[in-house]
Amino acid sequence: MQINVKTKSQIVCLHGHSGVGKTTILNIIAGIREPHHGLIDIAGRRLFDENEGINIAPQFRDVGYIFQDLRLFSHLSVKDNITFGALKHNNYDAIIDLMDIDELLHKNIRSLSGGESQKVSIARALVKNPKILLIDESFHAIDKQYRDQLFKKLHNHIIKNQIVTILVSHQLSDAKKYSAEIIKIKKEKGVVIGG
Repeated sequence: MQINVKTKSQIVCLHGHSGVGKTTILNIIAGIREPHHGLIDIAGRRLFDENEGINIAPQFRDVGYIFQDLRLFSHLSVKDNITFGALKHNNYDAIIDLMDIDELLHKNIRSLSGGESQKVSIARALVKNPKILLIDESFHAIDKQYRDQLFKKLHNHIIKNQIVTILVSHQLSDAKKYSAEIIKIKKEKGVVIGG
């Protein structure tokens, strides 16, 4: 995979067809997958550098990740899902208020609606107070009107807290609406290229 992206935009969208490698890029940034070579610089931090032997562990990358499939744990309460894996969560109360989910905290994950589950997933990504936020097609299954309301809340939080955000979408209309810059991701002869 080869990708070289330089931007000063706070919210960037990676746009491209399904299967082109957008999620793989997010997973590499998050540290879930390790690149074979190259370097990753985001928000003034070097997360990976093959030549310098730098590979920051995922839990120390200051990354919040809103997964496409949400990845909530059915055996944990909503509250435990939100704080799961967070080394710190000193903004917990503020995020609960932002997502308006106080009444859900002691519920079982299985009892939540799709929209409620989405709010919990967002809260889990934000409660770490991340410097980088990754959003992987996370709103595609939600009703358009509700999706717009939810993203407006999230957008305001991102701007206020200066979180570098990378949004993946194959819907160009969403990409234009939710991001300051769109980077087209395509695959040519087996190589993923962004630009």
